[in-house]
Amino acid sequence: MENKCRGTPGFAKLIVRSVILFFIAVPLFAMADAAKAAPKENNGIYLVRMLQDPVVAYKGGIAGLNATKPGIGQKIDPTAPMSSGM
Repeated sequence: MENKCRGTPGFAKLIVRSVILFFIAVPLFAMADAAKAAPKENNGIYLVRMLQDPVVAYKGGIAGLNATKPGIGQKIDPTAPMSSGM
């Protein structure tokens, strides 16, 4: 008895798709296993995202708080009352 499905284009597409899926899935599973096995180290670096602008970028807009962004060529004074109030 002859297998007729091997000569069809659909069978070839199935084989190609299976090979592609294999080469995509294997590295993904390997990365997931590596992430689970990797020890979590604390390198002392933290990212902080502020809700409002920091002192060096605040242009004003909140009632009772004056703008603290320095002008072009100027530096901010961290000891100034406006800076320490933020």
